[in-house]
Amino acid sequence: MKKIIYLLLLFSLFANAQLTINQPTDLSSCNSGNLGVFDLTSKNSEILGSLDPAQYSVSYYEDYDDCLNAVNSIQNPTNYVKGTPGYVQVRVFENQNLQNFGFTYLYLIPTLTSSNFIFKDLTVYETPNDNVAVFNLTSSFQANGLNITFSYFLTESDANNNVNPILNPTAYTNTSNPQYIYARPDVVYYNCASVERFKLYVETDGIINFTDQNLKAKLLAANESNSMASNVNPNSTATWNIYTKIDTNLDGEIQFSEANEIVHLNISGFSSSSNGGIQSLQGLEYFKNLVLLNCKYNQLNSISIGVFEKLENFYCSYNNMTSLNLSNASSLKILDCSYNMLTNLNTNDCAKLESVQARNNQLSSVNFNNNNNIEFLYLVYNNLTNFQISNKNFFRTLEIGFNQLTNLQLINLPLLYRIKAQNNNLTNVDLSSVAFQTEPNNLPNDNELDIALNNNLNLNVVNLKNGFYNSNISFFSANMNNTPQFICVEDNDVFSDFTATPNSVLNSYCSFNPGGNYNTIEGSITYDGNGNGCEVTDLPQPNIKIDITNGINQGSTFTNNSGNYKFYTDAGSFAITPNMENTNWFSISPASANIAFGTSNNTVTTQDFCISPVGTHPDLEIVVFPVVPARPGFDAVYKIVYKNKGNQTLSQAYGVNFFYNENVMDYVSASVVPTSINSGGLSWSYTNLLPFENRSILVTFSINTPTDTPPVNIGDGLQFTTSILPMAGDESTSDNTFLLNQTVVGAFDPNDISCLEGNVVSPSLIGEYLHYAINFENTGNYEAENIVVRVDVNAADFDVNSLRLLNTSHNSYVKVTGNVVEIIFENIALSSGGHGNILLKVKSKNNLVTGDLVVKNAKIYFDYNAPIQTNLESTVFQSLASGDFVLDNSIALFPNPTKDKINVSATSNIKNIHVYDVQGRLLETGFYNDVNATVDLSRYNHGVYLLKIITDKGANFQKVIRE
Repeated sequence: MKKIIYLLLLFSLFANAQLTINQPTDLSSCNSGNLGVFDLTSKNSEILGSLDPAQYSVSYYEDYDDCLNAVNSIQNPTNYVKGTPGYVQVRVFENQNLQNFGFTYLYLIPTLTSSNFIFKDLTVYETPNDNVAVFNLTSSFQANGLNITFSYFLTESDANNNVNPILNPTAYTNTSNPQYIYARPDVVYYNCASVERFKLYVETDGIINFTDQNLKAKLLAANESNSMASNVNPNSTATWNIYTKIDTNLDGEIQFSEANEIVHLNISGFSSSSNGGIQSLQGLEYFKNLVLLNCKYNQLNSISIGVFEKLENFYCSYNNMTSLNLSNASSLKILDCSYNMLTNLNTNDCAKLESVQARNNQLSSVNFNNNNNIEFLYLVYNNLTNFQISNKNFFRTLEIGFNQLTNLQLINLPLLYRIKAQNNNLTNVDLSSVAFQTEPNNLPNDNELDIALNNNLNLNVVNLKNGFYNSNISFFSANMNNTPQFICVEDNDVFSDFTATPNSVLNSYCSFNPGGNYNTIEGSITYDGNGNGCEVTDLPQPNIKIDITNGINQGSTFTNNSGNYKFYTDAGSFAITPNMENTNWFSISPASANIAFGTSNNTVTTQDFCISPVGTHPDLEIVVFPVVPARPGFDAVYKIVYKNKGNQTLSQAYGVNFFYNENVMDYVSASVVPTSINSGGLSWSYTNLLPFENRSILVTFSINTPTDTPPVNIGDGLQFTTSILPMAGDESTSDNTFLLNQTVVGAFDPNDISCLEGNVVSPSLIGEYLHYAINFENTGNYEAENIVVRVDVNAADFDVNSLRLLNTSHNSYVKVTGNVVEIIFENIALSSGGHGNILLKVKSKNNLVTGDLVVKNAKIYFDYNAPIQTNLESTVFQSLASGDFVLDNSIALFPNPTKDKINVSATSNIKNIHVYDVQGRLLETGFYNDVNATVDLSRYNHGVYLLKIITDKGANFQKVIRE
C-alpha cells in the first residue's frame, strides 16, 4: 500500500520527465545492528538499462523537491545509512543534454542478519566423562519470541555455502570436545545470511570456588523477584521481567551447570563505599553464556572480560578500577566503565562496540579506529588533550566535555548530530564533515544538530559549513573571557537556539569552497590572436564572464587575473558557457561544454576554452572613479580603467586622456608616468592592448583649501573627463568618453559604493549600463588575509545577467548565485590601512520609468570580522533638462535614527515625500505645503529606509534608520 501511495505522490514529478528509465528492484542491506549501510550506486546499471553509462548519469536524493530541482544530492551514496524501510529519489540525466532527464525511486530495506541473534554454548555434564554426548543443537538459539529456525553445520564453509547440513540437529553426537557448530537461518531475506557459531562441551559437573565470599553470597541470593539473574533476556517483550534462581538445587553452592544457564546477571551494589562490596570476580568465568553483566557499585580494582565470549553488555561503573582488559571481547556492544580510575581503555578487539560510557576516569588517550559500529561516546571528565575519530557511518553522539582538549578532529561522520565539548582548551573546532545526512530512522528530533562548546575560553573559530542544510541547530559557545568568535555556517542554516560570546560573527566565508563533499569544474580561457589555435604562448584572458546551469538553476563567475575560473557543484549535468558582451565578434571553442557528475565525490574536471576573432571589430571603453574622494586641502586619488572590448589588438600614441580643472587642484603623481602633461590635461600612450585586457592608472591631485584662490569648500562640485582613442573605426564611441561629477566632502567612509553616473541620471539611461565603484580599506591593526565583497542585486532594478566585472585592485574570484554577487579576495594579505577597489557595471531594468529609484549597497567582510555595511547608493531616473530636479541641500532630517517619526525641514516649501525601502520599492507618498513635515515610520519594520524629498527649490535623498 505504501508503494502505491508513493507512486501517486511521484506522478507529478514523473510527468515532467522525458527520459525512459528502469524502475529498480528493492535494495537490501544486511545489517548486524540497528542500521543498514547501502551502496545506492550498485543500482545504476539496473536503472540505466540499455542507456550508455558514459552518456548518462544517475544521482540520488532524500527529498522529492531536491530531486525535482536537482539540488542537495545525497553526499554519501556508496555508504548511505538507513534504519527503517523507505525510499530515496533517483534522477537520471543525459550528460550532453540537460533537458533530457528522468525520475524514479529506489526502495531500501534494512534486513537483520543472524548476527543479531544469541546462541548459547551447550554443555552436557556426565560422570564419568567420556567426552562424548548427545546434544539438541536447536536449544542453543535464544528465540526471545522470534519464529526463526536454523540449519546447523560442522564447518563455516559448509554453512556459508548451505551444503552438508547436520541431518538430525536435535540428537547430534559430538565428534570432538569442545566442538564448534555453525548455524545458518533457514529463511534468508534478501540474501542476508550471517553464520554464527557456538560451542559444544562435555564436562564433569562441579562446584565453583569463589575467592570473594561477597560475590558468592550475591549469586546465592538471586531469585525470581530480585532482578539479579535470568536464563533468558528479561528485557525482551517475549520474556519480559523473567528472572530465576542460580542455585536451583538449593545446596548453597553454585555448580558449573547452574552457572552455564545464566545469560543475564546483575551483581551491582548500592554504592561504591557500601559494606559487602565485591572485590574479585574470580569464578564468574564459568558463566560462559553471559550476554549481560552488571557489577556497578562494588570495590573492584581490575577486570578482564575476554573470558565471556558471548558478553554484549558490560556495566562496571562506580568501582575502584585502574585496569580494564577488553582483549578478546569480540561480542561486546555496550560498555559502561564510568566513575573509576582508568588511565587506559583499549577497545581494539571490540569490533561490534556501539556505545561507551567512560566518564569521570583519568583517561589521557583513547582510540576507536577499530570500532566501526560505534554510535555513542561519553568521555566527560577525563584527562584527554587530543581526540580524533573518522569514517564512522553510525556515530551519533559525542560527549567529551570537561577534559583538557586542545585538538578535536571529527572527520566524515554523517550522523554525528550531538557534540558536547564544553570546558576544554579548544581554540578552533572544525565540524565541516559531520551531520550531513538526514537521521536514518525518520525521527525529527534526532535531526537537531546539538552543539555545546561553551567555556572553551580561547575559542575563536567554529566551522559548521558542511554542505548540508541543517534546519534545526542548537548552538552554545559562550565563555567567561567573552572572546569574539567567528562561526562559519551554510547560508541557509537555521538556529533554534544560539548563544555565543558578544560580538561573534556568523557567515559562510571561513572557506571559499563548499563544505562537505562537492565537485569542481575548473579551466582557463585563452585568446588565439594569430589564428593558429590556442597555444601555451597565447595569453589567458581575465574578467571574462562564464555562465553555468543545470537546466534549473543558474550561476556565473569571471576569470581571474590569470584567466582561470572554477565552479563548485553538486551531482548533476552542467552546461558551461563563456558570456561576452559582443558574442558575434568571437568564435569560442567549444561554444559550450556539458559536464556531468553522478555523485558529489570531490571530482575535479578541467574544461578550457579558446577564443578567436570573427571579422575586424575594434572597440574600447574607459571609466574613471574616485579611490580617495576630494577634500579641501587633501590629496584625492582617481583610478582610470580602460579596456579593449573588441577583437583587435590596439595601440595608440596619446591614447588615454584625462582632463581636470587645474585652477582648483594640482597634479601630484600617477602610477604610470604620463606621456604628456598639459594645462588641465594628462595623456598616456598605450601599446598592444589585447582583446578583453584592461589596464588602470592611479592619479593623485592636491585639492585647494578654502583659503586658496580659487577656494574649494565642502559641497563644491568637481568635474573630470577621460577619453580613449582611436575613435575612428570604433564600434561604439559612446563609451570612449566618461564624465565624472564629484562633490567635495569634509570626511568620508573608506568603505563605500558609488554610482559613477551620479544620483540623478537621465531617463535615457533606463535599460543601459550604470557603473559602480566599491572601495574598501583595512581599518584593523593587522593585515587582512581574506576579504569578501557581497552585493545583493535587486532583480526589480537591475538585470543581473548583464553584470560585467571591469577591474579589481587585487586578484579575485567572483561567484554569482541568483542575484547575489560575491567578489572574493582570497589570500589578499591587505596591510593595515591598505586600500582595494572594484569596478563593475550592470544594466538597469528596461521596464523602469521616469522617477523610479534604483538602490545598491555592499557588505564587506574582513577575515572573521562582522561585515561592514556600505552606504546605500541611490540613483533616480529624472530629466535634468526639464528643470524639475535640482539638488536641495537645505533639507534636514531629525531624529535619525528614530523609533517612529522623522521630522523633515527645508528652507523652501516641502511639496511631497516618497518613502522607499532599501530595495528601492516605493512604500508611500505624502503631500505637504510647508517648510516642515513629519513622516510616521512606526508601521514599518525596523531597518533602513530612503526618503526622496521634493521642495519648491529642488529635491534630495536621505537615508533614515528606524530603530
